[in-house]
Amino acid sequence: MFASVQNEVNDRLSAVETILKSVKDGLVPDTEEILVNNVRKGVFFVVLYGALEYTITATVSVVIRTLNERAVNINSLRPRLLSIALHPQFDALKDARSKMWIKRLDLLQKIELNDLFGAEDSLLPVQNGNIKYKSIEFIWELFGLSSDVLPEKRIHGLFDTLAENRMSIAHGRKTPQEVGRNYTKNELDVFYTLFKSYLSYVISSFETYVNNQEYLL
Repeated sequence: MFASVQNEVNDRLSAVETILKSVKDGLVPDTEEILVNNVRKGVFFVVLYGALEYTITATVSVVIRTLNERAVNINSLRPRLLSIALHPQFDALKDARSKMWIKRLDLLQKIELNDLFGAEDSLLPVQNGNIKYKSIEFIWELFGLSSDVLPEKRIHGLFDTLAENRMSIAHGRKTPQEVGRNYTKNELDVFYTLFKSYLSYVISSFETYVNNQEYLL
């Protein structure tokens, strides 16, 4: 299952690389060619962010699906994973109001019964819809991966830049041209190289997590 995620990520990264290859430096200012070039550089961030978001969501989905298939008892899980296993019960608590104590009892009985793990594989435990460094760090902590969140520190500051540039374009705050004109091709090469390596690292880390059953107590 992880292999299919990696294959899809490779396809998405190929699209990023195609955009990157079309970007040039040293163009004459105030020409149509440099306008198009800046648009390409802006679009680069949108497509690269899409590859990152897909990697995180698809990999987490594979892990949840695997736990479902392995029929793991919830009491044998690391306690932090109950936040996923009991997601509907936690949501019910939030909206309980007059039935608050009934919902609390439902939650605790679910734990006492030691039910099998069962969660929607579309569930992504992040605070909002945007994947930034803090989001990935939280996912790492929640699942309890033994590997480091980052294989190298150089990429740390690029997550938020990638997400902000993508959001600025997607929500219309800036045009692709406005974002793209702030970056050279060499700078985009750094983004691409580091994220290409990191996406494979994410998949590999979760595959090791599942194979070594790091989700168990």
